[in-house]
Amino acid sequence: MRGLVLLCLFVIVLGSSEWSDWPKPEESVQESDPKPGNPHRSVFSAVLSDDPTCFRPHQVDDVVRYTNILVNEGNGYNESSGVFRAPLQGLYSLAVTVYTMAGRGGHFCATLQKNGVVLASTTGDSASLAVAVYLKVGDKVSVFLHPGCMLCTTQNTFTGFLLYADD
Repeated sequence: MRGLVLLCLFVIVLGSSEWSDWPKPEESVQESDPKPGNPHRSVFSAVLSDDPTCFRPHQVDDVVRYTNILVNEGNGYNESSGVFRAPLQGLYSLAVTVYTMAGRGGHFCATLQKNGVVLASTTGDSASLAVAVYLKVGDKVSVFLHPGCMLCTTQNTFTGFLLYADD
């Protein structure tokens, strides 16, 4: 009986005149593509590279340089340095996925850092990190790989986007 009532409501809603206000596919408005460097947006996403091999263990702390850029609206991410520099002040969501070969058990292989201060870190072979963090214009965020660790490239991503900007 309950299913019949739901089915009747579904038919009534589908048949209502409110749906006639929705544009038909051929009438829908075409949105323009967002322009790179839009001053009101900031989003980036990058993959380490297209090469599926693993890099040998690093000997020193090193900034991970993600070179396969998927999106970089606001131009905050620099693929040459591996650093995201906040173009707008506000709350950001940052995420890192790492697939590493840990040098030894309990060893921090990768850290997400803001202006040199650790926000989150990984231990073991693979992990995902996600943080919400307040950034000022020019704050630097990067991923560091630590000595004794390797990265297997296509599984490593670094992504960030502005949740809201301060006015």
